[in-house]
Amino acid sequence: MKASSRHSRIPDRQRRHALARTAAAVIACGGVGLALIGPPAASASTKASGAASPAASQRGIQRFLYGYAEQPLGVSGFAWAVNHTASTVTPIALSTAAAAAGVRTTGPVAVAVPPGSDIAYTANYTAGTVTPVNLSTLTAGKAIKVGSEPDAIAISPNGSTAYVADYGSGAMTPIDLATGAVEPGLAVGSGPAAIALSPNGAIAYIADLLGDKVVAVDLVTDKVLYQTTVGSKPDSIAVAPNGDMAYVTNFGSTTVTPVNLVTHAASATINVGSEPDGIAITPNGVTALVVDYGSGTVVPVTLATGKVGTAIATGANPTGVVVAANGAMAYITDYHAGVVVPLSIQTLTVSHGITVGGGPAGLAFTAGDQSLAVADYSGGEIAHVELGVVVSRTSIHITGDPDAVAVTPNGDTLWVTLTASNQIVPITAATGAVGHAITVGSDPDGIAINPAGTEAVVANRVSGTVSLVDLVTGKVTSTLKVGTEPGAVAIVANGTMAFVANAGSSNVTPVNLSTPKADLPISVPAGPDAFAFAGSGSLLLVACRTGNAVSAISVPHLHRTRTATGISSPTGIAFAGDSSEAYVTTFTGAVDIFDMRTFTVSSSSGAGSDPLDIVVAGSGLAAFVADSGTGTVAELDLTAHKIDLSATAGTGTDAVVLTNAGPT
Repeated sequence: MKASSRHSRIPDRQRRHALARTAAAVIACGGVGLALIGPPAASASTKASGAASPAASQRGIQRFLYGYAEQPLGVSGFAWAVNHTASTVTPIALSTAAAAAGVRTTGPVAVAVPPGSDIAYTANYTAGTVTPVNLSTLTAGKAIKVGSEPDAIAISPNGSTAYVADYGSGAMTPIDLATGAVEPGLAVGSGPAAIALSPNGAIAYIADLLGDKVVAVDLVTDKVLYQTTVGSKPDSIAVAPNGDMAYVTNFGSTTVTPVNLVTHAASATINVGSEPDGIAITPNGVTALVVDYGSGTVVPVTLATGKVGTAIATGANPTGVVVAANGAMAYITDYHAGVVVPLSIQTLTVSHGITVGGGPAGLAFTAGDQSLAVADYSGGEIAHVELGVVVSRTSIHITGDPDAVAVTPNGDTLWVTLTASNQIVPITAATGAVGHAITVGSDPDGIAINPAGTEAVVANRVSGTVSLVDLVTGKVTSTLKVGTEPGAVAIVANGTMAFVANAGSSNVTPVNLSTPKADLPISVPAGPDAFAFAGSGSLLLVACRTGNAVSAISVPHLHRTRTATGISSPTGIAFAGDSSEAYVTTFTGAVDIFDMRTFTVSSSSGAGSDPLDIVVAGSGLAAFVADSGTGTVAELDLTAHKIDLSATAGTGTDAVVLTNAGPT
């Protein structure tokens, strides 16, 4: 069922609530975010594997972005996740949240969308009508006259009938959506303000705001089955996925009332805030999200115990809430801020609001949860919001333990290291086709590609060497001895020098690619694990996992300039080109925000359980985090420092890169 109850504190509603009180006393560049002069070069970092200890395997992860088409938050094109445990590479399609031009209606407060449809039906409070809106063409159909002050709307699971709660008429009005015919209204109380249907669509549950009760209606016989007294001014209602319970927000008594739909009895109320308004339940039936208009928060409630979680600030006056079918994201309307606020269910954090108009009230998902229809009461329109989504495509199986990845400068080809078969293998980004493998050294652990796209530098962990590979001929042209357990690799912008992180010998080896020759190593703290260039390429940042430190190496002078300690097991690092911040993934499940001016951690953001890699999109407004623990890739809003979205990638997601192209 796609339905939205009226979740707004609009001016007319404020007035009528006041009257009711008087009358009734009632959401390295990649590990190598290069801000370099000239075309940027690819680089690598090592992956963390197992516990954060000196004996743990240090796997090289190449990550860099070439030719990536920037959107407002840098989320278009594809993210590619390397899943070491699953032996797969997963392309993930990305897009950006944005609101399209609205469709004019009169006083819309609630909206519902039939399953699989692109037609939204909006309840227009001031006009006493319901308007069908084609979201594909952004055109409104002929308004359908219903009762007085229609305040909420729900649509049957089969999409045949809409049920409208007419606040002013005290009735529920059915509409045949195939013909637009309006059936006679059924009296359901003195002020029906919200409506929800049972999962099978057989019963409607109406919150009677002026009667302080829930009214159950048999939709086959059009008879009132029973009424259950709840709290003061019940304003919204949600039915649990199994259909056994309903939960009602009581705007006048700061509570939520659970109602047993089998016994028809109300349970003890749950105190949630000052003016609870909208409510939605996660698809697994575990949690209710209660929007509290008065405190500007959303409150999570564990339904099995009634335990109230920490309130999450969402804005000025949040009103409505919906949860995606996959349970990953919720979206909240903020009436006075004029935005829809995304909320990550996993992290319970919000991100930047999506501007939709003057006073968004009700909202509903469209088919596939790819967009939202939003009733903008003050703006007098229905806004269509295309959501930022991350969608995993079919994984590409690669034999040989895929581990690290690099992208050619034109973004056309990914090169993946195979640690078990001692090879690197190309994948065509546009098709996902796997090409012929090239044999390198033992346990290839990191890879970077020069700016011309003609040569790869591969770090071979067990061999203690780097292989220089001609990508045109498919031949290894040179093998150079470096330090112990080499992993991460980075190449400077002009392509003349590479840096190799030696996790076992706690140093970094500069490699002259023109000669070619390995220079004297530069000492760093224990377990150098990832690289990121900063300062127009003049500094190389080194994340030292077992040393719990980040060091900076002067690229022109080839020596370590400074070190920050006390960073818990850093596994990946990225830098945004026009920013003063670096971003460090840690084995403690966080992304540390690293202030380059003070060379200290300024703040942290939750990022899963075992985030191992991070890549920054070109504008520096968004990054993508590979989380090995959850097997996901998540988008991190670098302005708000919050996770926006996530997608399942595979088991043991260790590395991520970005491209424009990807398989359809």
